[in-house]
Amino acid sequence: MKRLQAVEALGQASVIALDKTGTVTRNEMMVEKLYTASGTYDVVGKGYEAKGSLFQNGESIVAPDHADLMAAGRSAVLVSSARVFFHEKEGIWRVSGDPTEASLLVFGEKLGFHRDDIEKEYPRVREIPFSSDIKMRAVINREKGTNILRVVGAPEVVLPVANRIFDGTGVSEINELKKKEIAAAVASMSHAGLRVVVCAESHSVSDAIDPKNLPPLELVAIFGIADAIRSEVPAALRSAREAGIAVVMITGDHKVTAMSIARKVGIMEQESEIITGEEIRALKEAEFLKRIPSLKVYARITPELKLSIIESYKKLGHTIAMTGDGVNDALSLVAADLGVSMGKIGSEVAKDASDIILLDDNFGGIVSAIKEGRNIYKSIQRVLFYLLSTNTGEVLVILAALSVGLSIPLLPSQIIWLNMVTDGFLVVALAMEPRSQNLSKYVGHAELVTKKMLLRVLIIGTVMMCVTMLIFSWYIDQGFLKASTVALTTLAVLQWLNALNSRSATRSVFSVPLKNPYLFGAFLAVILLQILAVYTPILQSVLHTVSLGIYDWFLIISMSLSVIVADEALKLFRRIRAKRIPGEINSTYESS
Repeated sequence: MKRLQAVEALGQASVIALDKTGTVTRNEMMVEKLYTASGTYDVVGKGYEAKGSLFQNGESIVAPDHADLMAAGRSAVLVSSARVFFHEKEGIWRVSGDPTEASLLVFGEKLGFHRDDIEKEYPRVREIPFSSDIKMRAVINREKGTNILRVVGAPEVVLPVANRIFDGTGVSEINELKKKEIAAAVASMSHAGLRVVVCAESHSVSDAIDPKNLPPLELVAIFGIADAIRSEVPAALRSAREAGIAVVMITGDHKVTAMSIARKVGIMEQESEIITGEEIRALKEAEFLKRIPSLKVYARITPELKLSIIESYKKLGHTIAMTGDGVNDALSLVAADLGVSMGKIGSEVAKDASDIILLDDNFGGIVSAIKEGRNIYKSIQRVLFYLLSTNTGEVLVILAALSVGLSIPLLPSQIIWLNMVTDGFLVVALAMEPRSQNLSKYVGHAELVTKKMLLRVLIIGTVMMCVTMLIFSWYIDQGFLKASTVALTTLAVLQWLNALNSRSATRSVFSVPLKNPYLFGAFLAVILLQILAVYTPILQSVLHTVSLGIYDWFLIISMSLSVIVADEALKLFRRIRAKRIPGEINSTYESS
């Protein structure tokens, strides 16, 4: 936890916006499929390890026997600017640079190409780094006295410019039949949930590169890059839904790829639940805000659009948590009510911009943290109700005595005793209540002290005052010390019973399981201390109390039960009202 304010946001989060790469997936990119002029290849391996096998039509192949495959491996290394290394201490692979480019580098290494060696032979002249605006990366290498441009990027950017294809021995024109074959390969990879990037090149170019006006290109390969889905994500999504948290996925991937991943993990079911960046730009703000409640996946999203999406959720009144791990996520992490970055794979920029860092990169930790935040919020409200109601009762007792001309039932030492002993033990115990299972009706931006709570405080405080004053007036003829002792003990018992009321604002005290051992201990402590206050000479002299008989205790306990009766009637009324008016019970405290 980097910022204290994040605790409040944790308790109020109603939407989690997941960055697909690194949160839903492991961000360990690996080229899994490859299309060239001679067909489709399958690549087997593990993450960023430069080891693996290649298959075509189910049969193992030797890469050097396939010129088109070797050309793809060489180009993959030359267009990549990423570095991959194994972190011995953490036992994981680390990437310096873009993970997609890292997967291309590792693919080339599997085929025997090593960057340091190949760049000596083909020195880099110029490059244009990848950006979400141009959706491509371009590199110019010097080769045998001429410049060769290599481009890797999104299919919709590179394929329209590629009019020829390298077939292993030379190049040939891309005819209509080949276009359909290429389109089918892209569609197949996308439907399989792979990130699709196209690699192409152009010979004898100048040193200048205009990414918006590329020369005619020769298609070298289409890469299908897999990113393993985190095993814990489906269970975490179910847990989020049970807690009433909406989960959406935001990604820069193609719409088909995003749909495939989202369906695999259970984020979306229908195609109407996805929208692309291009579609968002075509909508007016009011139209987009209307569509947001039905959307689960955002595809082909740029960092600027991601920021706009976060702001739109906030305009609708949601408290939104945003996950991210890359430099491009920094703006969104800052804009979100709760920015969450990945601790292991996250960039330093993302960590600096976030409010919370997930040390184990486990999305399930976010859901657990939100539930714990809500539970903290509930515990604060539970304790607030108890303190406000019991102290209101004490204040009303004093005001009532003054207004009717009676002696004040409580002496200063007795008031201190109630606040230090009774309140002290029971408040701590109430704060240790087990997490409620019913956190799903929570609505963001709940107030700590609601109007309903204040009304309940006033009702319970009034009941305490009436019972205490009634018993005090009955005993005043037996002397002030006896009447004051009875009033003190009555208020103490009322507060004990009110602690049971405080455990829930709507559920009956008889239906809430007593699973809090601290509450049992607190009850034993306050009962024992009150007995000592009434019967031991030392405390009698300090608190000005006298001994009570069995009848006195019977009268005090039986009259004090009225505080439970009154609260049970109020809870029953609220439950009936909630059935008639859906959404009536809608805050963390009110739904406890």
